[in-house]
Amino acid sequence: MDYLASRPEVTGGRIGVVGISMGGEEAIGAMAADPRIRAVVAEGATNRSAADKAWLPTVYGVRGSLQQALDAVMYATTDLLTDAAPPIPLRDAAARAAPRPVLLITAGAVPDEDVAARYIQAG
Repeated sequence: MDYLASRPEVTGGRIGVVGISMGGEEAIGAMAADPRIRAVVAEGATNRSAADKAWLPTVYGVRGSLQQALDAVMYATTDLLTDAAPPIPLRDAAARAAPRPVLLITAGAVPDEDVAARYIQAG
């Protein structure tokens, strides 16, 4: 970001980030952390923390609740095995980035991507 912001051809602070899948998730998180990012396009961004799966029970009922619990254990175990801090949930990151625009692109044949995008968007 420092390099881009210093470039003479970058005028008016116009820096956008495009990411696919995990790259899209990281772009949303980066936007929350750096106000110099003015827009994000994220394709296939669905989750990077247990909180990103809070929508599961509303869509899948008991099966979704079980999946959410399993995912929470998996993410908690991962957090124990690394010194890195857990990332900010995507919904929270989108809320923190507001009112800067975030374009969420989903695959039409992947229904969970659409549900996850709507959950992030609601932030």
